[in-house]
Amino acid sequence: MISRRPGRTTLACALRPAGLFLAAFFVLYAHRFCVALVSTEDRCVWPLDWPAELGEARTSCRTIRFMTGTQETVYEIIFYDREQFEALWPVLLRLKTPGAPLRLFRTGSTAPSSLWSNAKPAVRIFGPAEGSVVFVSPHPTDASYDVERLLAEGEALRPVPPWPAEIVSADGSLPEYVRMSVEGGRASWVPGDPHGPIVSFFYRARVDLELVVDGSVIDLNRTQLPANGPVIDRRFEPEP
Repeated sequence: MISRRPGRTTLACALRPAGLFLAAFFVLYAHRFCVALVSTEDRCVWPLDWPAELGEARTSCRTIRFMTGTQETVYEIIFYDREQFEALWPVLLRLKTPGAPLRLFRTGSTAPSSLWSNAKPAVRIFGPAEGSVVFVSPHPTDASYDVERLLAEGEALRPVPPWPAEIVSADGSLPEYVRMSVEGGRASWVPGDPHGPIVSFFYRARVDLELVVDGSVIDLNRTQLPANGPVIDRRFEPEP
C-alpha cells in the first residue's frame, strides 16, 4: 500500500499499448524505461524528526514523490538569499548519509531529470519514501486489519529508518536502495539494485544531496564540502 498526500499526480511517461498484460507486471516493469507515477507538492513535507531549522525553507521548497518502481522522495529547496543558505547548509549536511555522494551542478545547466531544474541556486535532498507500508502478501481488504501487528510480526515493513543493522556498514553508510526479502515467513530489508534483474519494488535507503551552484547565493569558496563521502562535480560536463 502506498499512501498518497494532496498534490499533483502525473504520469511522467507515455504509456504504450500493452495488450492484455497484467497491470501488476506492467507497474513492476515500467521503471525500466520511464518514471511511472510521480506526485508533486509545492511545499516540503519532510519527516517529523528532521531538524526544526529547516522549517524556514518550506515556502521555497517542492516535494516530489516517486510512487512505483523505484520509490523515493526528492525535496528541492530554492535559495534566494546567501545568508539563509549559509545558515541552513550545515543543517542540510547532517541529513546526508555517511558515504553518500554530494553532486554539484551549476545554474543554467541541464538538470538530470525533467522533474526539476538547475535554473536557480538550489539544494535537492533524495530521501526515503515516507508514508508507505510494504506488505508480504497482497494488501488486506478488510478495513479492520492491524498494520502495527503486521509490522511487529514481520508481515509488513516501512521503508524508513531505523534500518536493520545487517545493511548498515561500520562507518554508518547504507546501500542506495533496498528491497524486501522474505525468509521463514518474515520480511526484512536487503540491499537492492534497481538496475539489475527485476525482483520487487526498490526503496531508497540512503540520503543523497545535490547542490546547484551560482557563485553568489551558493558560492563554493564559502561552502564547506562534506568529508564523509564523495563529491561528484558535474558543473562542467558537456550538455546532453
